[in-house]
Amino acid sequence: MPAVTAIDPYDVAVVGAGAAGATAALLLARAGVRVVLMTTTSTRSDRPTEVCSPTTLRLMRALGLPSPDAASHARECRGVLSAWDTPSPQFFDYGLFACEPALAIDRPAYDAALVAAAQTAGAAVVTHRGPATVARAGRTWMLSSASTRVHAGWLVDASGRGGGLAPRITSRRCFSDRLVACAMRQPRRDAPSVHDDLLLLAAVRGGWWYASWNGSADATIVYLTDADLLPRAASARSAHLARAFDEARLLHDGLEAPPFTAHRVADARTSHRPQVAGDGWMAIGDAALSVDPLSGDGLRLAIASAAAASDALIAARAGVPASEGFTTWYREQWIEQRRAATAAYAPVVQRFTDDAFWRRRHAAVLASPCSCPLN
Repeated sequence: MPAVTAIDPYDVAVVGAGAAGATAALLLARAGVRVVLMTTTSTRSDRPTEVCSPTTLRLMRALGLPSPDAASHARECRGVLSAWDTPSPQFFDYGLFACEPALAIDRPAYDAALVAAAQTAGAAVVTHRGPATVARAGRTWMLSSASTRVHAGWLVDASGRGGGLAPRITSRRCFSDRLVACAMRQPRRDAPSVHDDLLLLAAVRGGWWYASWNGSADATIVYLTDADLLPRAASARSAHLARAFDEARLLHDGLEAPPFTAHRVADARTSHRPQVAGDGWMAIGDAALSVDPLSGDGLRLAIASAAAASDALIAARAGVPASEGFTTWYREQWIEQRRAATAAYAPVVQRFTDDAFWRRRHAAVLASPCSCPLN
């Protein structure tokens, strides 16, 4: 790993080594940009299995990214079986409608493969301990932690949906909902399920469920609801999840009940920043726009935003302004995500017109989900 000291001058510092940050560092390093990728010592190894859509797989190949099927625990996903706008199950065949199956992948393993590829391409990879501070001195950014100090001309904020490092005065985060995810794992069974190569999706009163399987045949089962509709006490929350699972007949009939007491709650709110780029900085991935999990588009958007930012920064070296084109690209993505969410939720609200969770989605269909548009 390249040694990093306080005097190392980098063209670009990328903060956050998830899919967005690692992809940006990889693409910039390939273009000859002097880039440092900063990551923390803590990693989340318990992230739910993520279904990588055919569209995302094609984007990965077009950009020359590592193949996710080479990472550990990848599993083919041939389609989506859903009980969504109707209680009767319906099947979307990836092979038929998207020309190839999807892949259920282990995100930590794939993110690590991206970081390794970035380092091979020439990016410096720095693991810092503790929180990092970001300050601007003239035209230079200084990023400091207990173990590291780095100087760079550009800051790419890829630090995730937790708040990000983009200048907060001009780049506050706007939230469109109150969504949280309750994730559980069902260890591999002796007898395989007929659904092991599918993504299951079910709408119920109070929220919705999805389930997928990884390469070890462990099932990830996730319940999405609004935070204020979920009991605060752990025991009451587990009982709430059990009742909601019983209502999801598609999942209930297709797999064993997960260990509800072992659930993990995570922030799943849809959010965006009105400003995603400014003087010497850009925000990408979830640090700029965190999409509704229903879209299944988070990984594609993370990678696509990294590619758009890299293109803008490479053009900036030739004197082309970087921020304007990148902001336009993000505005288009935000509008498309709003349109897709409206299309997905609109038919379901008719099933649960007396339910608080779905009444809110109905209101979101009729009105703008956020009052602060992208600049």
